[in-house]
Amino acid sequence: MIPPALLIIGFGEQRRVRLPLPVFLLWPLILLGWICVAVAWPFTRGPGRAKVGGMLVALRCAHALRGLRIDIQGEDTNIYLSLI
Repeated sequence: MIPPALLIIGFGEQRRVRLPLPVFLLWPLILLGWICVAVAWPFTRGPGRAKVGGMLVALRCAHALRGLRIDIQGEDTNIYLSLI
């Protein structure tokens, strides 16, 4: 799975203002997290293994965000989030 590369935030009427944020700049940190989990997993036992497993779940959730779209419509403004 590939993590999201771009977060697009749109707000205002008819989403007139769109602001792309480069999430791909965080990919090295995600890769570092995967490496830490891969190294720590064989050496942990007991409660420590559950913590490493929690990190694994968090990293999988970060990868699953790709394609997420949120559209919030209010009376006077609209907000749109999209992870590409």
